Amino acid sequence: MRVPVKLLGFGFWLFFLNCARCQECLREDIKYENTEPVEKASYADGETVKVNCITGYIGLYRLKCEKGEWKKSIERPCAKKKCSNPGDTPNGDFKLKEGTEFVFGATVVYTCKKGYEMTSRINQRTCRAQGWDNAVPVCEVVKCPAIRTDWEVTASGNTEEGRYGDVIHFDCVSSDKMIDGSSDIHCKETGTWSDAVPKCKVITCAAPVIPNGYVVEPRPEYQKDATLKYKCNEGFKPREGIPKCAKFGWTLNPECDGNSPLCYIINN
Repeated sequence: MRVPVKLLGFGFWLFFLNCARCQECLREDIKYENTEPVEKASYADGETVKVNCITGYIGLYRLKCEKGEWKKSIERPCAKKKCSNPGDTPNGDFKLKEGTEFVFGATVVYTCKKGYEMTSRINQRTCRAQGWDNAVPVCEVVKCPAIRTDWEVTASGNTEEGRYGDVIHFDCVSSDKMIDGSSDIHCKETGTWSDAVPKCKVITCAAPVIPNGYVVEPRPEYQKDATLKYKCNEGFKPREGIPKCAKFGWTLNPECDGNSPLCYIINN
């Protein structure tokens, strides 16, 4: 009879052992998004456990094991941490690559406004668990090379270090000469000037074509202050005034009006 009694006692021990185990709660049954695994694989009936969120998320769960099932006493679902405004940069803007909120994992990309260029090596910031990484990028105004002229040309404006939008104006030292090219150039957003630095050339005028008339003894070109000789066809008369070669061409256009035929001659 001793053997059966021992077997019976062993059976009761196994039964109570299994009952104790059936009231345990398992780690694998904790299934919440973005949480870290708890420390132990199983917890006894009546034990409580704190479930933390993974890095970059905030929230909390506190669970209690009751007869093999987890019961929630605190439930704050894990949500992405928020970051403050990433910071504005003068003369630039930023834009979220994705989404609409400054939360963990979000990235903003900075760009510079027209006429400015980024001097920072990195043009973006990402929201991390501890806040934004990197520094706010810097946008600086685009600069153009220094202006150099020859002795005949004068330049006014910021000739040593042109900045985007700056205008340089050119004049000739001699009143008998005029700018050959653009008299005004500006610094573009590409860091280059809108045109080359001009030279000066002697003021000349070309013989004009005169409807109902013609130039007397035409020349290939006329020097500054030279006057023009011209005649009108029969039935036409010259316009009043003396055409004179000046910086921007003839001081008045030689014309022939329909009236009496006249000859209009101006000597140099």
